[in-house]
Amino acid sequence: MLKKLFCEWIKSIELPKSPLYCIPQNALYLNFNYTKILEDTYKIDPANILHIHGSADSEIEFGNPDVALFNYKSEDSRVLEVKDEINRALKSVHKDIVSIISRNQFFFSYLDEIQKIYILGHSMNEIDEPYFLKIKKSISSNTHWIASYYNESDRQRAKELLSDKLYIDSFEIKKLDSILKIT
Repeated sequence: MLKKLFCEWIKSIELPKSPLYCIPQNALYLNFNYTKILEDTYKIDPANILHIHGSADSEIEFGNPDVALFNYKSEDSRVLEVKDEINRALKSVHKDIVSIISRNQFFFSYLDEIQKIYILGHSMNEIDEPYFLKIKKSISSNTHWIASYYNESDRQRAKELLSDKLYIDSFEIKKLDSILKIT
């Protein structure tokens, strides 16, 4: 039920009718945001896009990898029934990142010749670190990374991810508008 409501909300988001930025048509895109903005607004070939968590028009991966099940001990059948309902709800928002990466290995296998990685409009929160680690393992150590940020806390998270967690040697962190040309 929660996934269905989430998809309905995603579908209600009004996407721009025309592009806001100039982005390459022939690049590979790893999309985290459930929308079809790359296909619909930017006219990117769907074959060049991996919606790592699915899109609102298909099955989605929704939730958090760190969801713990409810483990209350009781002999009371009413409590056990509620516990089962709570655990069903918790399981519905568990995101199995290891399985998601494994199912999409084909995408990561195409990255070995990539020379630049652009991270655009991503919060770079630790929940998605396994994906960035998989990308790092799939590319050359000479690949240059360029991450966008919106505010100072975004810039700090990007620096922490790229420098302190992924140990990327070659990277830049810039405001989005300074990375992409505005149309």
